[in-house]
Amino acid sequence: MDIYREQMEKVKLEMMRLSDQCERELSILPKGNLTHRVRGDATYYLQGVHQDGKLIRRGINKEPELVAKLARKDYLIKTQNAVSKNLTLLNRMLMNYWPLDPESLLQQMSPAGKTVPVQQILQGMIDTDTNIDQRMKQHRKWAQANYQQNTFRPEDKKHLTSSGIWVRSKSEVLIAEKLFDYGIPFRYEQLIQIDGQWYAPDFTIQDREFALIYWEHAGMMDDPKYVRNHTLKMSKYQYAGIVPWKNLIVTYDKDDGGIDMEEINFYIRHIILKRL
Repeated sequence: MDIYREQMEKVKLEMMRLSDQCERELSILPKGNLTHRVRGDATYYLQGVHQDGKLIRRGINKEPELVAKLARKDYLIKTQNAVSKNLTLLNRMLMNYWPLDPESLLQQMSPAGKTVPVQQILQGMIDTDTNIDQRMKQHRKWAQANYQQNTFRPEDKKHLTSSGIWVRSKSEVLIAEKLFDYGIPFRYEQLIQIDGQWYAPDFTIQDREFALIYWEHAGMMDDPKYVRNHTLKMSKYQYAGIVPWKNLIVTYDKDDGGIDMEEINFYIRHIILKRL
């Protein structure tokens, strides 16, 4: 199994999902685009809409919500453009990718190298971290300590995990149980502050350097309001440096409301465990 190729495939999938989210939200945003004029210290916002082959502009300073929606539209379009370019690069890389899984590399070895027992060749890849037990004790102590937890709509926490944590969805139960199975300590809905606003990632995990990894699981992606709020949260995370290629995992319910446990296992085995 080539975990590096799998990770690139996962990034590709996430970008495709991000593009789809943008498309969904763009479909419910107002027509036209946002422009502005500056006169002295005053800024005048305009909405431009094409009608009968002509560009019609009108002032919208008295409609701040419309100004915000058109600005949001501009942001989503730029996001789609960036995603499209990145997908093109990813596809090219995947087409020209050289396998890095041990099986493929062993097959490419010289005849002499192939005569050496595989265990001796791969032993340098075995984890020799002697501090992991002590570190895991610190992770568990951190997870069990008091922390500022999300108190919004506590009545929505209807699902109880085997460790006694109340969560908001069945999918979150499954993720929590998998984290328990792998012995990964976490905090549920720990509050973080970004630009003066509070957010509550579903799961927060410490890595071996005690830096934080955040995991968001999103359902109800057929609800335009939910999608809009989720997309806004992702943009706020990006503003704060919380991004999928560094410290953020984002998973989604399937269209039928189910959850892809192979994907959950992938992120735990190949992302989280490798950083503990």
